[in-house]
Amino acid sequence: SYNKQPKRKGKVQLIDATKFYKKMRKSMGNKRNELSNDHIKKITHLYADFKENDYSKIFDNEEFLYKEYAVYQPMQRNYRIDEERIQAMIDNNTLKNFYDKDKIEEYQLMDPLPTKTKLLLNKFLENESTYEEIIHRLVTKGEEIGEFKEPKEFTKRVKKLFKDLDIPAGVVNSIIKSMSRMDKTADIQKDALGNIIPDKETKDIELVPYKQSIDEYMEKEVLPHVPDAMVFFEEDLSKKTKGKSTPAIKTGAEIPFTRYFYKYQAPESSDELLKEFKDIDLELNKLLEELG
Repeated sequence: SYNKQPKRKGKVQLIDATKFYKKMRKSMGNKRNELSNDHIKKITHLYADFKENDYSKIFDNEEFLYKEYAVYQPMQRNYRIDEERIQAMIDNNTLKNFYDKDKIEEYQLMDPLPTKTKLLLNKFLENESTYEEIIHRLVTKGEEIGEFKEPKEFTKRVKKLFKDLDIPAGVVNSIIKSMSRMDKTADIQKDALGNIIPDKETKDIELVPYKQSIDEYMEKEVLPHVPDAMVFFEEDLSKKTKGKSTPAIKTGAEIPFTRYFYKYQAPESSDELLKEFKDIDLELNKLLEELG
């Protein structure tokens, strides 16, 4: 705000007023507590005083800012056609843009059928026999292709398996991908320029404090657990100028209020807990004797 006092500019004051309340004589729905005039005065005083204490904390604005980074592992996969992977491809409807049985059943029940939907239905019906042939060849001849730790030779053999079928390249690529699994013993895949290709299926989001360098954060928080992790800041500023009212910005703010006011309470000692259990046991025995 432009109207902030000089001492408050660039600062955020957090006030913990969770202990300031009194019980209501009569609850109102889920509301059980309320602020008294004294509580309101106390909160107002904490704000006006603008000093740090048990109930008031003051931070720089940047304390709560973060950048959102995407972390990936290198693309390392084995490639093999087997029953489990074929079934997973079917169950996940991986080739749904080429053939979708559920959509066929859905569209055939629609009346009237919109023009675009009719075209899509006709495409699925035309592709049905080809789809069935794809599955048949994967089941009956797929295992003969063998297993590979890199995609080049596997891709060549899969394309050969379907060379006489009219299948779009995107469908073949989807089949190849669905027949792969992460394998840290496999070759690390690289693009034509020699850059390591990230495995999009390993994507993890890290919220990095604005004031902390990404290298320092990775060294401390990520690399000890995932030594080969690769980090990317994926914000594309150009997308904000294309008429989007709510662009996806990879920077933001978060106030973890509880963290700043948390007070550690040591657990009871084992001796104290043992004494409590013994006392409870004595009380229970006494009650049982009285009932007997």
